Amino acid sequence: MHTSLLLPTNFTLRSSTVYETSVSLGIMSSAAFGVCPQCLNPSSKVHSYYKRKVRDLPISGKEVTMHLSVRKFFCQQTDCPRKIFAERFDTSLMPYERRLERSNNLIREIGLSCGSKPGAKVCKVIALPVSTSTILRVIKKTPLPSTETPTILGIDDFAFRKGNTYGTILVDVERRKPIDLLPDREGKTLEAWLTAHPGIEVVARDRSSVYAHAITQAAPTAVQVADRWHLLKNLSESLERYLDTQRSLIKAVAQELSQKRITESMTTTQPMPLSHSISDQAPKEKRYSSYVEVKRLQQQGHGQRTIARHLGISRNTVRKYFRQPTFIPKIHGKRSNLLEFESYLRKRWGEGQTSVKELLQEIQPMGYNGKYTILAAFLANYPRQPHAYTLPPIQKGVTYSSRNLSIALC
Repeated sequence: MHTSLLLPTNFTLRSSTVYETSVSLGIMSSAAFGVCPQCLNPSSKVHSYYKRKVRDLPISGKEVTMHLSVRKFFCQQTDCPRKIFAERFDTSLMPYERRLERSNNLIREIGLSCGSKPGAKVCKVIALPVSTSTILRVIKKTPLPSTETPTILGIDDFAFRKGNTYGTILVDVERRKPIDLLPDREGKTLEAWLTAHPGIEVVARDRSSVYAHAITQAAPTAVQVADRWHLLKNLSESLERYLDTQRSLIKAVAQELSQKRITESMTTTQPMPLSHSISDQAPKEKRYSSYVEVKRLQQQGHGQRTIARHLGISRNTVRKYFRQPTFIPKIHGKRSNLLEFESYLRKRWGEGQTSVKELLQEIQPMGYNGKYTILAAFLANYPRQPHAYTLPPIQKGVTYSSRNLSIALC
C-alpha cells in the first residue's frame, strides 16, 4: 500500500482499520533520532514511548484519526538542563496540537471564508467535525499578514459598539483594503501610528480637528484632503439647511407648477357635465361614472373632501376610489323588497323627509322586510344637494422636503 500521498513527510504507517464512517491509522516517525529542543543536539537513545491521538484530513468522506507513537529521548549532553525530551515533527504537527497542520490550514480557510458557526457546519459535512470555539482559536492563531506603509492613507472612525465605543480605521486607498484598527479616536494614538510608519504622502480624512492635528504633528509633509463621501455629506447638509430657509418659495413654485399641469390636463380632458346628476343614473352606471370622475379630479390634484362635496357622494367612497387602480363592480347579494317602495320613498324625499329612521318606520307597516342598513345604503344614492358644489381653486401642489431636494441636487 502506497502511503506517500496519505501521510505527512517522515511518518510511516504501522496499521490501518477502516470503519463505516471513519478510518483509524497507526503511525510512527521514521526519523532515526530526535533533536533536543533546548540544546539542539541530536540523540538516538530512546527513553520511552507514549501515544498521541491526532486528526487528519478526511478520506473519501470518512473521518481520519491517527494514533501516533511518540518517542522520548535522553539528552546526551551533560551540560543541558533538559535530561528527557519528546521528539518534534517540524511543521507537520506542532507541540500539543490535536490536528495535523494541514487540517488546521483547511479549518482556517473555512473559518475565514464562512465564519465560526457556518464554518463548523461545513466542517461537519466534509467529515472534519470541530466546534465553533475551535474554529475561532485556529483563526486567532493565524499570523497577521505583513503590510507595507501606504502612500495614500484613508482615516475615519468606526464603531466597535455604536453609541458607546469607537475606534479609528486606517485604509490603504490605492489597494482599497483596511490595514489597521486603532482602539480609540484619540489624536495621540493616531500620531504614534503615523510616527511608526513614515512615508505617507497623502491622507484622506473627515473634518475632525483631532485627526488634522495628529497628522500635522506626525506627518507634516503629508497632504491632507477631505474624502469624497464627507464632501458630499457636508454639501448635502449645507444645502438642506439652506433649503429649510426657502420653504415659502419652494411651496409657491410647487403650486405654480401644479396649477400649470392642471390647466394643461383640462384642455385635453372633457369634464363630466354637471347638469346631469349622477344620482339619476342606474346604480351600476352611476358608480362607474363616479369612479371615472373621482379619478379625473384626483389626477388634477383635488382633495378627497373637495371631490366628495362636488359630486355629492360619501368621502369614504372617494377614499375607496382613490385607492382602486381599476373600477371594481359591486356584487349584490339577495335583495329585499325595498324596490316596491321606491316611488313612495322618492315622493317623501322630495317632500323633505331625509331621515332614514323616520322613513323606515313609515314603510315597515306597509310590508318592508329589510333592515335599516339596506334602506340607508339605498337612500345614500339620493341627491343630497340641489346643486353641485363648484370646485375651488387648487391650493396644494407636489412638494418635496429639504432633504429630498438636497439629495437630488447633490
